[in-house]
Amino acid sequence: MDKFKFYNKVLGWTIFAIALATYTLTMEPTGSLWDCGEFLSGANKLQVVHPPGAPLFLMVGRLFMMFASPENAAMMVNFMSALCTAFCSLFFFWSLTILMRNAVVKENEEMDTERSIAILGSAFVAALGATFLDSMWFSAVEGEVYALSVFFMTINIWAGLKWFEDRSETADRWLIFIGLSTGLSIGVHLLSLLVFPMIGIVYYFKNFKPSWKGVFIAFTASVIGIFAIMKFIIYGIPQLMASTELMMVNSFGMPFNSGVLVGGLIVTGIFGYLIFASNKNRSFLGWNENKFKISLNTVVLAFAMIVIGFSSYIMVPIRATAQPAINMNAPGDMMSMNSYINREQYGDRPLVKGPGYTATQYELEEVKKKGKIYKKNEKTGRYEEAGDKYDYVFKESENMLFPRMGFWMEERYKQAFRAWLHPDYGIADRAADNQIVKYFDANQYQAAEQYAQELSKETPGRYFVKDDVSMKDNLRFFFQYQIGFMYFRYLMWNFAGRTDDPQGIYANDEGRWQSGIPFIDELVGSTWGNANRNQEGKPAYLTANRANNKFYLIPFILCVIGFVWHFKKNPFNFSIILILFFTTGLMQVVFHNQPPIEPRERDYVYAPSFWAFAFWLGFGCYAIYEFLKNKKFLSGSMSAMVAILLSLSAPILMGSQGWDDHDRSDRYTTVAFAKNMLMSCDQNANSFHLW
Repeated sequence: MDKFKFYNKVLGWTIFAIALATYTLTMEPTGSLWDCGEFLSGANKLQVVHPPGAPLFLMVGRLFMMFASPENAAMMVNFMSALCTAFCSLFFFWSLTILMRNAVVKENEEMDTERSIAILGSAFVAALGATFLDSMWFSAVEGEVYALSVFFMTINIWAGLKWFEDRSETADRWLIFIGLSTGLSIGVHLLSLLVFPMIGIVYYFKNFKPSWKGVFIAFTASVIGIFAIMKFIIYGIPQLMASTELMMVNSFGMPFNSGVLVGGLIVTGIFGYLIFASNKNRSFLGWNENKFKISLNTVVLAFAMIVIGFSSYIMVPIRATAQPAINMNAPGDMMSMNSYINREQYGDRPLVKGPGYTATQYELEEVKKKGKIYKKNEKTGRYEEAGDKYDYVFKESENMLFPRMGFWMEERYKQAFRAWLHPDYGIADRAADNQIVKYFDANQYQAAEQYAQELSKETPGRYFVKDDVSMKDNLRFFFQYQIGFMYFRYLMWNFAGRTDDPQGIYANDEGRWQSGIPFIDELVGSTWGNANRNQEGKPAYLTANRANNKFYLIPFILCVIGFVWHFKKNPFNFSIILILFFTTGLMQVVFHNQPPIEPRERDYVYAPSFWAFAFWLGFGCYAIYEFLKNKKFLSGSMSAMVAILLSLSAPILMGSQGWDDHDRSDRYTTVAFAKNMLMSCDQNANSFHLW
């Protein structure tokens, strides 16, 4: 075991070195497109970026910039992303060796040399694969929040598994550390919260006799815990401070920010009391330590650490008050700060029940006021009412459960929805509660529109074209587009290959996945984002695209083998990875409820899910070792070596094929765009170019 620990550390840091070298050699030397320009500028002067902000990212980015000259400041933030993602590969390796030991080695059983070789070698292969994942690599070479966010997520996974292995009296320190790490991560992105269901399952397996009912209860409780953190900490604390601020200033005539101090004292007092009281009682406030197998004091301390980490948001109003050049939403007081954290400017889409894209303002039943908007008035020393917040209530006929097809104000997406759904068209009569008077087939939209106009000559607007969509169409859009095109397509980019890197939408055949095996690609067809057209015999300008990658399904097949073998070998251990894979993947698909057109590809959102899927690449390698050993084709040690060498083909393909399209070391596109824009401006003109 001592030798195993030694080589576990050596190989882990070897993976880190390989990953760091890969990302550093391929990272962009200056700013990248999209939000990177905003974040880099925000970090350089600690400015206020778009809601809900990323204060910790900006502060850490500024720290890295301090070690570079101004012309290399952007490169240093890119290096921060490279460093963070290299640590993700390190924690991947260490997490996988823990999972594999617990899956294949019985408790109190000594691990022999050949299994040590198989476990360490399999984890090494999988960690290399995780290093070369298309979506992870993409974020690793640019100055965006996702690399630092995934870093916090992976360190939480590793810490949770370390806690699982730790049988000492001080093991719960890992849980308190997870609380602090999670709190800090909120100042970057909310991805770390998605680890909680996995941590909940690990906690359950350590303290209770496993059963599938127990797994379900632990998972449900953990999801509730995520919503509790969001409601009571991320949104609750700012709301409390906004309420106390409004009361202290408007009702008691106190100076601005006095209510923030009162709110802070309330939060501190609550946690101080709970920490002190729970430290003296094994049973407290209905919590029984013997029942839950964890002290309330540990839970309170973990949540207190989340609040302490979350306090990085104090930077936002402090810097907003200084009025920097970039001051999105100017959240210099608690009223605007509360709106800023809640992302109110973006609106929301209903997830449980609501109207789809076919609804119009004519189907509105009620417009309800749901709150006041307050603005700070320096002259009066009060917060003045500046408007109302509204909620829209539609006729029951327009609402459906689990609405996936957009929202009523997203008129710009109508053509895209129609391209995905191919609905029939009904001519609806507004005067008769939208009763359909005639139907037209899916390819007769122009005829339907013309017919509606003819009927409406005497009463303009009475008749209109209403797409005939049902719950069946709603679910088809969910499976075909949101799961298939916007998730599975990205999964296959990472484990099968891709055709090119222009953005894939409904109207083109670009950005698709391919395996590189013609008969398989043709057999699959365009199902879930595969290329529509035969990829053989393409013009040179298309095949020369750097992102034309072919992995021949080798990484994917290895993961599938590992998936099946792991489930059969140890289903409860398997469920740990499965839940992480689900919460960072399909659960996000449901939550994001993506429209049929996005400004850019969104695979980076699901990178943690692909990272989790890569765990099964290691189990696939181990399954080959066990197969060769059990069939007695080779000795145990030779079986391990052959399995590792065979499986190395997966990361070698991923790394060699992916290098050129991820290599941004000579890319200055963003700087060139910015210079061209500025050259077109008059002398001393005002300009604000972030993206």
